[in-house]
Amino acid sequence: MGNGRRGEVVAILNIMKITIYTDGSSRGNPGPGGWGCVLVTEYKLTVNSEQSTEAQEYEDEVIELGGSEDRTTNNRMELRAAIMGLRAVGSKQLAVSSKQEWQEKTALKIFLSSLIQMILRMEKYK
Repeated sequence: MGNGRRGEVVAILNIMKITIYTDGSSRGNPGPGGWGCVLVTEYKLTVNSEQSTEAQEYEDEVIELGGSEDRTTNNRMELRAAIMGLRAVGSKQLAVSSKQEWQEKTALKIFLSSLIQMILRMEKYK
């Protein structure tokens, strides 16, 4: 398209939205507990060719994560689910292309760091 290559087709796969569902609990406080999270990533596929630009919704990707601990609290499992979900999103290595996205990513890192520090403090005093 404008570069002199005839018949070129370019396909771009964009992440549109990532939704994280989380839960955690324990039986007793402290007691055995578990956490889980589900990440749903919505994609949009855009195909560009000399003839047209076509955008289509692409299937969602669903990732399920979970874990357990023998002696824990409900709060720790709730936080662990959120942290593991956010870490999984971070591992997708999302590209940052604007100042606003950079600020959002920085805020997310600060929030995640605060949650991790809170869990470490709670583990120190258990």
